Amino acid sequence: MPSYRSATQRLGSKSSSSASDASFHGIEVGAAVPLVRLDQFCKMHVVKTNVAIAPHHKRTFAAIRRMLKWFASVQIRNVASLGGNLATASPIGDMNPLLTAMGAKVELALENENSVSRRIVPLKEFFVSYRRVALAPTEVIVRVLIPLAKEHEFIFPFKQARRREDDISIVTAGMRVNLVPGDKDWHVDDISLVYGGMAATIKVPEATQQALRTAKTWNLTNVKAACNVLAVELALPVTVPGGMSAYRTTLSVSFLYKFYLEVVEALGRANPQDALWLSLDDRERSGAQSYMTVHRPPSSGLQRFGIEKGGLMTSKLEPSGSGTAVRAPVGHPLMHRSAYGQVSGEAKYVDDMDDVNHVLHGALVLSTVPHGDIVRIDASKALKMPGVVAFLDASVFNLDTFGHNELGPVIHDEECFASNRVVTVGQPLGIVLAATHQQATAAADVGVHVEYNTLPSLVSIDEAISAQSFHTKGHTLVRGNVEAAFAASDVVVEGQIYIGGQEHFYLETNVSYCIPMEDGAMHVTSSTQAVAKTQACVAQCLGIPAHKVVACVKRMGGGFGGKETRSVFVACAAAVAAKALKRPVRLLVERSVDMLTSGTRHPYFAKYKAGATKDGKLLAYDVELFNNAGYSLDLSEAVMDRALFHCENAYFVPNVRAVGKCCKTNLPTNTAFRGFGAPQGMMVGETMIEHLASTLQMQAKDVREINLYKANMRTHFGQVLTDFHLDALWARALRESRYDERLAKVETFNRQNKWKKQGLSILPSKFGISFTNKFMNQGGSLVHVYSDGSVLVSHGGTEMGQGLHTKVIQIVAKAFGISCDDVTIHDTSTDKVANSQPSAASMSTDLYGMATLDACEQILERLKPVVAKLGPNATFAQVTRAAYFDRICLSAHGFFIVPGENCGYDWSKSVDENSATGQAFNYFTTGVCVTQVELDVLTGDTHMQTVDIYMDIGASINPAIDIGQIEGAFIQGFGLFCMEQHVWGDANHPWIPRGAFFTRGPGTYKIPAFNDVPLQFNVWLEPNMKNKLAVHSSKAIGEPPLFLGATAYFAIKAAIDAARLEHIGEDGGRSFQMLPSPLTPERARLAVQDALCVTTPIPYGCY
Repeated sequence: MPSYRSATQRLGSKSSSSASDASFHGIEVGAAVPLVRLDQFCKMHVVKTNVAIAPHHKRTFAAIRRMLKWFASVQIRNVASLGGNLATASPIGDMNPLLTAMGAKVELALENENSVSRRIVPLKEFFVSYRRVALAPTEVIVRVLIPLAKEHEFIFPFKQARRREDDISIVTAGMRVNLVPGDKDWHVDDISLVYGGMAATIKVPEATQQALRTAKTWNLTNVKAACNVLAVELALPVTVPGGMSAYRTTLSVSFLYKFYLEVVEALGRANPQDALWLSLDDRERSGAQSYMTVHRPPSSGLQRFGIEKGGLMTSKLEPSGSGTAVRAPVGHPLMHRSAYGQVSGEAKYVDDMDDVNHVLHGALVLSTVPHGDIVRIDASKALKMPGVVAFLDASVFNLDTFGHNELGPVIHDEECFASNRVVTVGQPLGIVLAATHQQATAAADVGVHVEYNTLPSLVSIDEAISAQSFHTKGHTLVRGNVEAAFAASDVVVEGQIYIGGQEHFYLETNVSYCIPMEDGAMHVTSSTQAVAKTQACVAQCLGIPAHKVVACVKRMGGGFGGKETRSVFVACAAAVAAKALKRPVRLLVERSVDMLTSGTRHPYFAKYKAGATKDGKLLAYDVELFNNAGYSLDLSEAVMDRALFHCENAYFVPNVRAVGKCCKTNLPTNTAFRGFGAPQGMMVGETMIEHLASTLQMQAKDVREINLYKANMRTHFGQVLTDFHLDALWARALRESRYDERLAKVETFNRQNKWKKQGLSILPSKFGISFTNKFMNQGGSLVHVYSDGSVLVSHGGTEMGQGLHTKVIQIVAKAFGISCDDVTIHDTSTDKVANSQPSAASMSTDLYGMATLDACEQILERLKPVVAKLGPNATFAQVTRAAYFDRICLSAHGFFIVPGENCGYDWSKSVDENSATGQAFNYFTTGVCVTQVELDVLTGDTHMQTVDIYMDIGASINPAIDIGQIEGAFIQGFGLFCMEQHVWGDANHPWIPRGAFFTRGPGTYKIPAFNDVPLQFNVWLEPNMKNKLAVHSSKAIGEPPLFLGATAYFAIKAAIDAARLEHIGEDGGRSFQMLPSPLTPERARLAVQDALCVTTPIPYGCY
């Protein structure tokens, strides 16, 4: 155990004979003691009353505990040690600044021939330079010696990261001050300020410390003066590694200010009549609080839904005549069929498949420049490395037995392996094959040398626009006359917004397992959303017909669109290797490789102009959208089309001109992602609404309400909104969430707190359901009924955790009147259902649920004579057994298409011409969300306090799964708009090689964690909203709720506006400020521009 002494306490440390021991009074921690034990030890001395300890000594233990809570994760703290953490000397290590500020020391030991020599080194001297410490080559840390706080000594740690939980620091600090009482004030006896994240090792701002010592009196005036010194002393250049120079300096200043407020608060707790404490009002005191000091209770919430009856009961789009027909088990909140297998580890994924004989493992060799001609590829070193069998590149396609190297989901503008020129960092050049995954990866990393003649590159939307580099001419939507409408408008605003991309970050990276079969066939098991596309592309690369390729998948560990097309390239590389070597090949890409090669959600840039009446009624909207498509087209044009369809979100605008262009750059090609361009388009529309509201000095909520779509209105692309109830949903959200009451409370809170601000936002969402290409709106399903009454289904959809298989099982169980336990679904495979569409566009249940129901109905029709003969009381098992002996076919292939007039848009025709012949979408899924947040003005850290979501999803097939989809989509949307940030080398990030990704793994790229879940998370499914156009009157749910996460962005922005009003005044607080997405803590903090903030433009990200 660690120990503490007024006499010394020891944890995992044995007393040594060192002469310094006698004079040391504090905590001794053995270097190898796990951090979790240190935390428990400190807790015992802080919390337990039976431990004899002076009150001021508790401050030392409390400070250590506070930092340990946010140090990595519980799993890491279980095994990591304090000594090991110090020895790594990370410049952003959390414990290093705190322990240094405390005056801690380390005891080092060196074993000689007959003795052990020891020495004690202060931590301030222990950290020498970047990841270098004052340890001799064979010297070890034995223990850490931590002194105890004195009577008027205060110690506090600070940390800010991209997210609160399980994240490395952007800036971390430990601060200590020892005060002595004066006549009416407190004087600084000693002070220690130590920072991490500000240099190659810990940073001590000596000038600032001296300023505080010289000023002597501990008061707000002197601390503010010291903050000015600190801002200069810790100023960083824009080229500093890690970036965020202005934010890091601002955090350093903010931490010092918080430290002062916390010390004064501690003095006030000890003596409520302390003059320094009384000198601060409650508004100022709000700055002392942070996520590190305030207890966060567990999240909770309500999930409100009903068990619906009636609605559409057949695969024909004709609603049931009875509104009371029982739907069970359809409509019931059944558990996900794979849930137990997934949480127990028994569910099998591609990489869980057993190796067959002679299997080889592959690893991709990737390009390292964004644009260049390939001069030479030399794999000789790799071929000499242990276990390596072969290296294959584009030259394999020169063999007559292979097909084409050219690939692409829409046009063939990519290659399986780059042949002559690379057009992005991370482009596959070839594949190394070895006996193990580790051997293949090692050889691919260091064993292949590539020489290039580098060429100029474009890596951002702005650069592409300047160079007029676009994949296609683009598409345009025009309704009315925008120029005339602008002339008639009372107010016209113009603006722009950048919206960042998003990494899919599925749990299972891309993986394929290819096994050569007889007669030149290939069996491909792949983690893919698109088995038919995988089959077609593999066949093309191998030079064989599609019927010789079987592509299948049991389940994926997440997809989110990232495995709709990009998984195909992994499968093709593995299949080519398997054919060339005539051996099975498994290709599992590492996370860093997956993030570099699989693309992201498209970054967007938009320029808009909008006109309205003085009452806020929209008259005109002119918008130009640009996305960063990357080096190939992939699905970028379809993504842009959906962005154009959704660029007004949920508002009627009589005059619209919307133009969309896909920028061609030297970045990895971007691809499908949940929402498929709609969230970016909707974000532009909502930014326009906020801009107008700010200019008109109206609440954004009122501008939204005035312009909200109502039933039978026509969209800007000509579709009439039938069975549309968004206005009723909006009214419910305002009423049920008590929006007006909460807004008044938020405004009161903001008046009462200077350094904490709250924001409240309400947004609607209207999401079109169908593939925008008409031919894709089709689905098939194969249903086998066995003679014992059990059922096997093989449909064309893929299961990626979204619950598709569970819903299909419920549909089958309802159709046959059997238990869900009597229905099972095996692999999705091209030899069961041919020509299937990707599981995308939220269409899978609509297509494959209906196709499966169609197959069931065919079988039921054949069984009618048997049922008539056996009577109504016969069980399904009895009926099927009798049918078997009557030689009745118990298998059927079902098929469903969305009616042609309900899907597809012809871009060669005008809006009016399209409107006359059909509509772009089958129907719309709508929702409304209210989100309340709290902002720490001094750090930019944000908590979501309450989220209320109201959705019209028709008559849900499975409310439990649908609510899970709503909650997950919202959090993913929050990540998109408020947290997840890609960073690559460009003109604004010169510390990164051009075109190279900095965010290539979980260390630098952060998705929301448990601590980011709203404290109160409520979901309401609107009842009695039967949809006439989908299976069992349901509505699609996978993508529509994602944009509602933008409410967090606008709520944070409202809190920022309140802070700006406080610190800048009317000019800053009332004027519209464009903030890029994602609205990270960095951007939130710097947007306030208070006296403690480094004056700088809002940081430009990567777009």
